[in-house]
Amino acid sequence: MEDVPVLPWPPVALDALEGVGDEPVRWLEEALIAAKVRELTFLRALAQIPITTLRPEMQRGPLAQFHEVAHRLTLALELLRLGQVGPAEVRALVPGLRRAWSILRDLRQSLLDDLEPRARASIQAEEARSVVGSLDVERELQERSHRRTVKEDPYSRKMVAPGPFLLDMPDRPEIELRRRRERRLCQDNRQVNVEMDLAGWLEDIPKEWLEGVARSIGLPLSDDRWEQERAVRSRLTGLGGLRNVIAGLPPIERRILRQLVENGGMTRYDQLIIHYGGDDETAWHWAEEVPTTPLERVRRTGIVFVGQAQIGRRSHRVAVVPVDLREPLARRLDNP
Repeated sequence: MEDVPVLPWPPVALDALEGVGDEPVRWLEEALIAAKVRELTFLRALAQIPITTLRPEMQRGPLAQFHEVAHRLTLALELLRLGQVGPAEVRALVPGLRRAWSILRDLRQSLLDDLEPRARASIQAEEARSVVGSLDVERELQERSHRRTVKEDPYSRKMVAPGPFLLDMPDRPEIELRRRRERRLCQDNRQVNVEMDLAGWLEDIPKEWLEGVARSIGLPLSDDRWEQERAVRSRLTGLGGLRNVIAGLPPIERRILRQLVENGGMTRYDQLIIHYGGDDETAWHWAEEVPTTPLERVRRTGIVFVGQAQIGRRSHRVAVVPVDLREPLARRLDNP
């Protein structure tokens, strides 16, 4: 075959030298997803040829570096989804992410340049045929959240991936904090049915959160989970129960509820984070640890729940009011 030229990646938002749009958080999320789509497309195309086609020094050098730099983009997207990146942080992160993206482009160029023309043509044809999209990025993020683990090391215990589950290590506070964040990520990124009623949502949350909800709305704790769920349902759906809960909320938390009601009972979580700040993602035992942020305190009332749901062609983390509480909640907010 005659020599095959390397075709550059089509431009994405991270190629722009400046500007992050009017909504920096949304801009960054969309920019990172577009970059991840390009990255996954290339890696899947590369996987179609035998690994021995790449010289060992290219596997140890540019290919290993490609995976390392791509990991930075993934971490940035995960931090954003956790609510740890606000508009100010976006502007601080973007220059480094643009440099990382430029490095990825150069590494792809180096890898393709080093291949024989036939292999280069095969990879680029596979890239052109690829149907990788944003759902593949979401799937990778969800798989990563399930693969977190703690690995035993005779000299230093540290968080690594991949792995099937977390080991309990209460003797290391920093590991416990990371463990809580990972459990939180798994919980908040699970796929949910946004039309579930309160009973369905209560069945779906961890026991530690259910106990926190019970304590938040003035109920005693019970060792019987079913009894605890029944008591919470009775309080929030019974006469006067929801009104009393809402009456005890500060204005900022009632504004969160009103925004959800006005949006039909569901809204993207990142939109709430922009206005009300992120979560206290290290608070797990809600009965003993009262969360410090408005969003999480609203969740602790049992009126708002969080998960991943399809909006249009993409999956987003959303905040949801159970379907059987939407109308009563709207009435109580209008007539406190």
